[in-house]
Amino acid sequence: MNIILSTVGYFIHAFTGLNVAEDQLTFLVALYIALSTSYIYKWYIQFSHLQVKYKLSFLGLSGIWLLYFIWGWNFLFALVEVTVCYVLMIYLPSQSSKRYIFMFAMGTLSIAHAYNVYERLISNNKDIAADFTGPVMIITQRVTSLSFSLSDGAVKEEFLTENQKRSAIKKTPTFYEYFAYMFSVFGIMAGPLVFFNDFIKCTQEESKYYNEKDTKKSASPSPNRAVLSKVITSMMMIVIYWLGSKTWHYQKNVDPTFIESTPVWQRFLYLYGSLFVSRAKYYGVWLFADAVHNVAGIGFSGYCEDGKPQWELISNINILNIEMATGLKTYIDNWNITTVKWIRLVAYDRLSTKYRTWACFMLSAFWHGFFPGYYMMFLTCHVYLLVQRKARRVIRPNFQTSRNLRILYEVVTLFITQITIAYSVLPFVILEWTASIRFYKSVWFVGHVIGLVLLLVLPSGKPPVKSQNGHRDHRYQLVGKEVIESKTALAAGLSQNGHNHVRQR
Repeated sequence: MNIILSTVGYFIHAFTGLNVAEDQLTFLVALYIALSTSYIYKWYIQFSHLQVKYKLSFLGLSGIWLLYFIWGWNFLFALVEVTVCYVLMIYLPSQSSKRYIFMFAMGTLSIAHAYNVYERLISNNKDIAADFTGPVMIITQRVTSLSFSLSDGAVKEEFLTENQKRSAIKKTPTFYEYFAYMFSVFGIMAGPLVFFNDFIKCTQEESKYYNEKDTKKSASPSPNRAVLSKVITSMMMIVIYWLGSKTWHYQKNVDPTFIESTPVWQRFLYLYGSLFVSRAKYYGVWLFADAVHNVAGIGFSGYCEDGKPQWELISNINILNIEMATGLKTYIDNWNITTVKWIRLVAYDRLSTKYRTWACFMLSAFWHGFFPGYYMMFLTCHVYLLVQRKARRVIRPNFQTSRNLRILYEVVTLFITQITIAYSVLPFVILEWTASIRFYKSVWFVGHVIGLVLLLVLPSGKPPVKSQNGHRDHRYQLVGKEVIESKTALAAGLSQNGHNHVRQR
């Protein structure tokens, strides 16, 4: 394997002049191994004469091998979690096992996060502190969503939400199905979350891809065009990250020398640019992970109006909508999309409206770990979300009277959204309390001060009006339940799911 890594590193240096770190090379090679394995499974194993249990075992064992290849014996965290949760699922009733599985899975993940924090902040061991918690986070999503969906399968549909109906599982998975789903080579590297029904449907398809001339479509259309587009865009984003990090590195924002020698306005421009470069690595990894699933036939979401197939069912990001977002909700809705779905399935839709927003905050906080930067980001963005609700109710209607005013509003909110996101998310990538506070002190906590002042000064605006039938009329509900959903999505959407397993060391 060292020969492969050195060869890949040589060619990257020859074409770009970059010396890529070994851990990043390892991760990149592993992504291509996953892509190749997905192709081999789809074309040579899934429709072979092998028994189903051997086909599923191939997916699970390939995923375990990749875990060990990248993170060594740290993969035991994931193995223990999956094994114990399987025992709980088999021997306990589904209505109670989901609670025990949830507690054990989150407890195991918390231990992994605590070990990560200890190695990084206390032992100052930057090399080991990385990234093995990423697969544990992914498996925690899978095992908890599976247990809740299995519980929903035993409930009458009239008592379920539409989301719960779609993911409900009527029959307990076999050991091989469970094993393959948890350690599937398709998504063990960087996700995204695929719900069990979508995964198992892919493994049961009767043909590779259907012929468009056939009336019976027993399989998804060919994903080749979508895969090629995603892989090319992914590589472009990864190269942007590699090249941009040389001069636009987010750590420079908290460097004392840079802070003292650079005007504030230039530092905010650098803040935005450096965090775009940082986002590029997530764009690259998530797009590639999406393509890995598409090769295997997972992710088909229907057809466009012109009849072209779409492969967006499990997409984790929408780059254009993120970079052109004119509000926090738009940004959140297009970032880490599958994690938002997970939080909605296991928490948001099951809790009372009085508690579910903060419960989802706590769930996301524990899921991500214990670095101080996570909590700094959540609290700051929570203030901005409250301000956005008031602003949309009070200010936005005044700019909807003409086309020019609407354009002006969009341009101004685009600028405000992008700069506030950069300001609030910096601690999330820095992670450490002292460095984050150093940055905020250097700009006089301007974002926090403005946010709190606006929160106090802006009126709440008119509440959503009700129509004649007594229900809220969404034509006039500028925000409605958007804020509650935004705060729930914030806990996942702004949270960078890929952060733990692609973080630069």
